[in-house]
Formats: sequence, structure tokens, C-alpha cells
Amino acid sequence: MKYDKKFIVTALFVGVLAISSSAYAGVVDYWEFNDFHNGWSNGGYLYTEDAFSTDSNEEVTIKFWQTTGDSSAPAKIQYGVVEDVWYGWELYGDTETFTMNNSAGRLQSHTFSDIPEGDDYHIRMVAKTARYMDGGGNVNIP
Repeated sequence: MKYDKKFIVTALFVGVLAISSSAYAGVVDYWEFNDFHNGWSNGGYLYTEDAFSTDSNEEVTIKFWQTTGDSSAPAKIQYGVVEDVWYGWELYGDTETFTMNNSAGRLQSHTFSDIPEGDDYHIRMVAKTARYMDGGGNVNIP
């Protein structure tokens, strides 16, 4: 009888965790870069290191900051969602380019919609300026 109660409590606990984690995944990835310029300026690519997964037609929201440190020359970076597939990187959904200088205390936000169910997704950042840039951000799955 004691074993049955422990089993039921454990099963309920695991069930609650499974339901709550599928309803809200939260932050699934993070990136940060400092003084990027060599090999990344004006057309170079940078990808988030950790992969994340989505359910069908999921929204992926990024919250980020980027700066050149020079108010007269803002950082310009294009963001997109890509999947790591056997033949390279496949882009999904739209891309969005942001031209601005902001700080970690004032995050910019953008949501990518209709990302198909899959694994091994990353955020791709394409530099659109030849300036030194600092930045960082995170990926959120609602």
C-alpha cells in the first residue's frame, strides 16, 4: 500500500511537469558576442550555439540587444530562424533586420511565426555593417 501511494504521487508529479513544460517552454537558448568584426562584418554569419525544438506551427520570440558603442553608427543585424539539416542550414519564416544601438537593459523583441515542428533550430544573425558590434539575447518558446 505504501509503495502504491508513492507511485501515484510520483506519477502525478511527473504528469504535472509534462503538462506545464509543454504549455510554456520559456527560454531555450541564449547568445552573446563582443567586438565581433573579423570574419563577421558586413555579410558574415553567426549562429546560436545550442539547438532548440518546436511543436507544429510554433512561434519563436527573440529578445536581444545590439550596439556598436557609437551613437552615430548603429549596429545593423538581420535575424532569422534556421534548422541544422544534413545539407547545411535551412531558413524558415521571415527574416528581420534591426538597425539600432540599445543596451541589455532595453531589449528589443521580435516574433517569428509558423516555424514547423522540428529539432536543431538556431537563430542566424547576419552582420549588415562593417563596425565592431556587441550584443546578446535569448530565444523564447511560448
